[in-house]
Amino acid sequence: MIDISTNDSRICNRDQVIIDIVSAIQKNMPVNLSTIQEGPCATSLGLYDLLDNICATFSYPKSKISLTTSNLIESHPEYTIIKNPSLWYLEKAKRLTSNSTKQFDNNFKHFGHFIGHGNCHRLQLGAYLYAAHQPITLQTYHCNVTDSYHRSHIGLEDLLFKNGVNEFTNAVKLLLNTPLMLDPIYTYPILLPETLNITTAYPNFFVELVNISYFSGTTFYVDEKIWRPMVMQTPFMVQGSQHFILNLHRLGFKTFSTWWNEDYSEDPCDCHVTTMIDNIKKISTLTISQLADMYEEMRPTLEHNYNRLMTITKEDFLQAGYA
Repeated sequence: MIDISTNDSRICNRDQVIIDIVSAIQKNMPVNLSTIQEGPCATSLGLYDLLDNICATFSYPKSKISLTTSNLIESHPEYTIIKNPSLWYLEKAKRLTSNSTKQFDNNFKHFGHFIGHGNCHRLQLGAYLYAAHQPITLQTYHCNVTDSYHRSHIGLEDLLFKNGVNEFTNAVKLLLNTPLMLDPIYTYPILLPETLNITTAYPNFFVELVNISYFSGTTFYVDEKIWRPMVMQTPFMVQGSQHFILNLHRLGFKTFSTWWNEDYSEDPCDCHVTTMIDNIKKISTLTISQLADMYEEMRPTLEHNYNRLMTITKEDFLQAGYA
């Protein structure tokens, strides 16, 4: 198996992947690729273009190439696609002790936003929260601009070109004050089970703002970032791939369109944060008492999601009719 290390739209170990593919071809072996329980869009990665070029160069049949991925909507007419839902994150989340009792006191926050490494969308949302709603936001943002790991994930240049000077300025202010941490973290990336340690903070805020790891192109991938608020019975808004919320519905989960706009999830991923910010502005005007009342209205939805999470199976992921 040839492991492909990725972020949203980049093959991080591209040179090694090419070497391993060519080596397999020279030995007349099948080329079996894996995204290591991650779920990028292979087209956005440039993987199919790479494979097309290699097959053409070496006259290698595409039928001998397979890709195992946790992108539940990956497809290709010539390469073999094996879908393997990333259940490791799910099973770990199921073992968490859910403390769904919110502490609606004077220290209660409106928003929770928890970021390990950055990207353009995480930076845009994190910078807005830091500039406009810092007193009512519980936020981690582990970016350290002096660290080589984090420097490759900042997203500042993309933010400048896509969103303009004002958001760029807010992003710089955030980055100058990072890392923002609730507990010391000594290794990156933050992996399971450490990614679940943040659940101790969930009684102290109302809604989690989730940035999914893979959002470009055609993908649907779920990991602990969406399972955490579900198991902790916490409302969430999510920046993810196009149709992400619809695909959650098709797995049997419910979301929060009764209380705020979720239509943005049907748009391309670059549109998501802007509408989320509009929702955040409205929620930020609510008193703690109003948040408590809204939470009670949401309780059947939250309990449904918790129960669905506890019973969902691999077959449910493979049989769902995704968008």
